Amino acid sequence: MRSALEIAEEFDGLNSPRTNMFVANLAAVLNEQGKRDEAAPLYRRAWMAFRRELGDKHVMTLKQANILGVVHWQNGEFEEAIRVFEKVLADGEGVWKPDNPQRLESLLNLAINYREAKRFDSAIHVLEEMLTLPLPAPMAQDCRNEWLEDLMLGRRVEKFEAWTNAEIQRQRDAKVPPPILAGQLVSAGIGFVRMEQWDKAEPLLRECVELRRKNMPGTWNTFYAISALGEVQFRLGATEEAEALLLEGGQGIESATFPESMVASGEAKRRRIEAYRRLIEFYESSSNQDAAQKWRDRVELD
Repeated sequence: MRSALEIAEEFDGLNSPRTNMFVANLAAVLNEQGKRDEAAPLYRRAWMAFRRELGDKHVMTLKQANILGVVHWQNGEFEEAIRVFEKVLADGEGVWKPDNPQRLESLLNLAINYREAKRFDSAIHVLEEMLTLPLPAPMAQDCRNEWLEDLMLGRRVEKFEAWTNAEIQRQRDAKVPPPILAGQLVSAGIGFVRMEQWDKAEPLLRECVELRRKNMPGTWNTFYAISALGEVQFRLGATEEAEALLLEGGQGIESATFPESMVASGEAKRRRIEAYRRLIEFYESSSNQDAAQKWRDRVELD
């Protein structure tokens, strides 16, 4: 059975406007069906057609290119996606204002693909450019989170430390409630843990634990911070304190109540298993296989 695209190609020609619309629509259908490998060449064909008919700087051409970039991203073709997004942004110069929503979307897509390609400095540069713009509040928060993630993944310790110190001081000066300050402290501490900067993580997590024990006793948040502090003490060689903290955190988080949203998303399970795995690693390092097996069993049961 001949497709509508084949009929359009025969009667209107390979590059007619109607044929090109069929190409774009077919690409969209295939993409919706999850057939991205088939959709990508059709999206590229549609983009090239828009470039011929309307020019590189036409808003429809730019929109079609951005869609193609997203499809390459979804296919795990990060370098190809980067090339498309870089061209979109270059072609959009003089067409878009700096805070145009489509430009901002392309910038964020480019930054994410830089990260996927492990080009962290490039990702950080793009996000820092975005953070100078008057972004909508949700996008500003997304950019800030992506930027911090890239700093951690790229182990840009000095820049991460400067920002976290400034943010913590800002919250101290504003006299925010202790639970909010504790949240900032644990986020910074976990960031340093991810970068294996144990000595920088230790005072932040210790202060967080003190605040949460006083203001949020018995909550999953408190036990999570205690477990993280236990890992840091283990890495720093304070094994006796580490074991006590790891056990308190692991046993506490096992029986703690999580919000329904965290349970439904699987985040509650992830946090519990993270605490259990810290205990497994601790006991394996001391050749206490019985204790390690106990926590392995917890992982299996969760």
